[in-house]
Amino acid sequence: MEATHFESLRLAYWVTFALFIGSLLIGLWKRRGTPAAEHDEPQSKVGALDAAFICGLAFLCGLTYVFGMDTTGATGGQLPVITTAQVVGSALVQVQFAVLLVLYLRLVRGFAPGAFLGLRARSFGAVLAWAGGGLFVAVLLMYGMMMAWWHGVLGMAPPEDSDQVVVQVFQQSKDDTLRLAIIVSAGLVAPMTEELTYRGLIYGFAQRLTGHWPAAILSSALFALVHVDAVASLPLFVLALGLATAYHRSRSLWVPILMHMLFNGWNLAAMLLESSATP
Repeated sequence: MEATHFESLRLAYWVTFALFIGSLLIGLWKRRGTPAAEHDEPQSKVGALDAAFICGLAFLCGLTYVFGMDTTGATGGQLPVITTAQVVGSALVQVQFAVLLVLYLRLVRGFAPGAFLGLRARSFGAVLAWAGGGLFVAVLLMYGMMMAWWHGVLGMAPPEDSDQVVVQVFQQSKDDTLRLAIIVSAGLVAPMTEELTYRGLIYGFAQRLTGHWPAAILSSALFALVHVDAVASLPLFVLALGLATAYHRSRSLWVPILMHMLFNGWNLAAMLLESSATP
């Protein structure tokens, strides 16, 4: 019997999850009897375990965009089939990744997660100022690059429709409960978990080995790729560069988290207004 797309994704998820748990157990076994240090900075280079964890986490975070989402109804111009339960399940999987990330840093690497990830306390005013200014610059560059690519290089207007199934459903669905689940997932859960993953972990480790720009480019490329949106890949890459740079300059992960929340919230609000104006 041929496996469906969803069954393949589910199998990949559980296999990779088992590898994660195995990596954590190996790390704990190797550190048995050794008191955990409270290092803000890594005391050694990233090893094979780190590389496996980072690549696996990026892969799994990418899966959450399609995890459990049966789009078999998306034929003949029909709206893709996504349920509220699937959106909530995807959000819970992302939270699970964030918990694994913190456990990995604390139990396997022996770092204080809050210090390593830049989650120290900052005044709300300072975070808001950094986030507002950083997002303004990032959005200007993002749309400038997009227009330059589509109009200057390709000589055509960018497509209006997104490749992301969740975006398509949010724009067209009349189910208020489903829309609310997407708002919570995209507006609150995703900014937290994605910033912990791409800026906190991937950029954090890479920056300590290569410096800011190589690490920013690597983490931003992964961030753009896992969104699986050909139309938005370039602007998402530019946005991610802005998020990484804001994190680097402010030394606080709360800044890109708030930037991400504001950006997603702005887009969700714009789609709501557009759909409400459409008869």
